[in-house]
Amino acid sequence: MKYINFLFVALSLTLFSCHTAKKTSTTTPISTNTPLSISTVLLNMQANKVDFEHMNGDAGVDYKGQPMNIALSSTMRWRRDSVIWMNVRKLGFSVARIQVTRDSVFVVNYLQSNYTAKNLSYIEKKFGVPLDFSVLQDILLGNPVFLTDKEKLTLDKSIDGDVILSGNNERWKATYKLDATNFTVKEMLFEEPSTNRTLKISYKNYAIVRVPNRANHNFSYLRTIEVESPQTGKVSVILEVDAQSLEINVPKNIKFEIPNHYQRVD
Repeated sequence: MKYINFLFVALSLTLFSCHTAKKTSTTTPISTNTPLSISTVLLNMQANKVDFEHMNGDAGVDYKGQPMNIALSSTMRWRRDSVIWMNVRKLGFSVARIQVTRDSVFVVNYLQSNYTAKNLSYIEKKFGVPLDFSVLQDILLGNPVFLTDKEKLTLDKSIDGDVILSGNNERWKATYKLDATNFTVKEMLFEEPSTNRTLKISYKNYAIVRVPNRANHNFSYLRTIEVESPQTGKVSVILEVDAQSLEINVPKNIKFEIPNHYQRVD
């Protein structure tokens, strides 16, 4: 059952020290006839940012890396700026339950009758990777995150027509690949040359999600998180959301209990 903790570590290792964009705007994406500029692209990225209060659904999780490769399924419930809850299954049986709050993470291991409880700061202390709840939820939702100053980004176009934003500071090099027609994020690549560490997040299978009484959103049902560093080697996590199970802004009860007889482990 150690793979449950490795899965969470793999996810948390993707969350380098960064800040998210401002709160989602209801601005309508700018027409592609508008002259392309960095400000135009950023406004469209802001307009595309997912703005949900609740999200529930099933997802497949495929982890590849050390110490093993593992394919899992999960039921997820998320409440904005509050909690991420996952019931993890293997071959249809519940093997773990995970709850992440703004300051803590809990993992209950049903197969070995134990649990882990850590502050989010534990990830920073152990792996040197600051963890922020807002960044984790933005990656979960498919929203962009920024490692460098947006005001210092440069604009280009790739050979295949994608819009490319890039920038760097004393620590990070960041590259964003966007769809040229609707400015959805296709890929974010972050590199830290001083540590030979890279993070790449790819977003695919976009479809319109209709939100009652709110603006509709393009939502990525398939995203791949790839991390490579001297400490972790190559690690990838593929998260594929089941479109039929997805519920938006439908509040659900989030119940997380640790049986009294379970032993706490580090």
